[in-house]
Amino acid sequence: NGVIIVTTKRGTDQRPSVNFSTNLGIKQPLSAPQYADYVTSMKMWNEAVYNDKNWDYMIPESTISAWENAYATGNYGPYNDYFPEIDWWEEMIHIGQQQQYNLNFRGGTQFVNYFVSFAFLNDGDILNIDEQEMFDNSYWYKRYNWRTNLDFRLTASTTFSVNLAGVQGNRNSAGFRGPTGTADPDNAHTQAFYKELYRAARNMFPIRWSQGNNLGDGEYGTAADGSGNLKTYFERGQRTFKNYQNFIDLNLDQNLDFI
Repeated sequence: NGVIIVTTKRGTDQRPSVNFSTNLGIKQPLSAPQYADYVTSMKMWNEAVYNDKNWDYMIPESTISAWENAYATGNYGPYNDYFPEIDWWEEMIHIGQQQQYNLNFRGGTQFVNYFVSFAFLNDGDILNIDEQEMFDNSYWYKRYNWRTNLDFRLTASTTFSVNLAGVQGNRNSAGFRGPTGTADPDNAHTQAFYKELYRAARNMFPIRWSQGNNLGDGEYGTAADGSGNLKTYFERGQRTFKNYQNFIDLNLDQNLDFI
């Protein structure tokens, strides 16, 4: 059985040196769901209800023909009042970014050696959310790390070390929560959103009704019960989570070879 000893960087008896590094990255899903167009969906629906002899649920041929003409002429889209078609994946998912920066100083004299470091992480998200004027409803995580290691040579055989380290993390998200009764409602909203992302209605209403339209007059389009529009999930306020840790340890190393 071996022993693992974890150490941190220390200062040296050398002239001061400065090191800076940065890492930039992007993140995005490797694949996106593929859906049948609305005309195909309506025809398959009619075939299913025909087989079950549920005639009252048949979609009129006039409706299907109107949508075929809309596809042929390009008269459809996420903000079309009469022929809405929303690709929720395209609307809600984009490329996320991550940045990380590290800065450290190292050096020392015959009396004291020092190592000082600072790090910052800014981790964005892949959700494409409309900015709000009154609050920040975007998803991000920011982390700050710092460390200072000091080694004082009090005598030829005595070294006194001071180690300071800390981390602060700030996480931001939209204000809506997951279903009540879940084990972790603060995080269950993420699962609930992605579940809706895959099954949200694509052709029932536009993202927003056009101005002057008596159905909505510029308001978000929704189902009859007010649900279904994923854009509205992110206008329910802001949630922030913060954590902070600081560590201090002191060490005295006395060489006892003279005994």
